[in-house]
Amino acid sequence: GIVTQGEHYHICNECQMFDRVQGYTEFYFYFLVVVYGFYSKRRFLCTNCADKVFWKMLLLNFLFILGIFPTIWLKIKSRLGNDSGLQDLAKANGFAKKGNYQKAAMYYKRCYQKYPEHPGLLMNEGIGYLIGNNHEQALAMFRRSLEYCSNYYPVINIIHSISSEGR
Repeated sequence: GIVTQGEHYHICNECQMFDRVQGYTEFYFYFLVVVYGFYSKRRFLCTNCADKVFWKMLLLNFLFILGIFPTIWLKIKSRLGNDSGLQDLAKANGFAKKGNYQKAAMYYKRCYQKYPEHPGLLMNEGIGYLIGNNHEQALAMFRRSLEYCSNYYPVINIIHSISSEGR
C-alpha cells in the first residue's frame, strides 16, 4: 500500500484520531476601556479540532478587530495543503466522532481508494462504529488495522482500553 505523509498525518493529541495535524496559534485579543491585552497558545490539532478552535476564536474575537485576522488565518491554514487522497478524511472523522458510522464509512471508502487498508483510516472507522455502539464492526475494523500493521499502537491502546473496561 501507499504510505501517507507521516510528518503531516498522524494521531491528533486532542481527539485521538488519525488526520493531518498542524501547529496553530490560538489567539485572543481583548480591550475593555482601561484594560487591554491578548492571550495566545500554540496547539497541534487536526482539521476538525482546528475548526472547533476557529469558532471559539471567532466568537471571542468578534468584537475586537485585531483578533479577527489570526482567526481567519487559522481557518485558511486548516483548509490548505491536504493530501488529495485524503480530502474527505476530516468529513469522515467528523461523522465518526458523532457515531454516524454509515455516513463516515461512505467518506472513508473514498480515502481507501488511494490508501487501501491504511491502519489509521481503519482505526478511525472503527472508532466511529464504537461510538455508534456497533462493537462487533468496530472490532472487525481494529482487527483489519492490525492485520495491515501489527504494531499500530493507537489501535492496540484502544483494544487494551476496551478489554480493561470489560473486566
